Amino acid sequence: MTLKERFWSKVNTLGPMHPLLKTRCWLWVGAKDFRGRGFMNINKRMKFATHISWLLAYGRYPSLCVLHYCDNPACIRPAHLHEGTQQDNMAERGTRGRTAHGEQHGRTSLTAKQVREIRTLVLSKTQQAVADQFGIGQRTVCDIVSRKNWAHIL
Repeated sequence: MTLKERFWSKVNTLGPMHPLLKTRCWLWVGAKDFRGRGFMNINKRMKFATHISWLLAYGRYPSLCVLHYCDNPACIRPAHLHEGTQQDNMAERGTRGRTAHGEQHGRTSLTAKQVREIRTLVLSKTQQAVADQFGIGQRTVCDIVSRKNWAHIL
């Protein structure tokens, strides 16, 4: 089988409709990584499905990162993809609200209620005393009070 045949055998062109682009996502139904991004092996090397899609559509591999207009990691439709830097990718993630923060962040040990309590307690206790009470570091308390972290909590 040719690369093109192998590739298209793993694509479902009836994915969800993108509301702004007014076209359907083409979903990769082959192997995926833990983030849901498709991949396949070419000459014993793993290549992302978006990169192969780019190659087939534009005759070259992308020179930068491949970013999604549709925010669907399984989508390989060239019209839903564009090149950008990692910085562009992080900026898009932030503006589209895909950055985990607060209780949704996987490494947090606090709740929004506790953050509010910390901000109240530092008015009458030292940051270190509050940190000890919650089992966190003094720097964490400082970052909460200065709104470097948990800025979305009033």
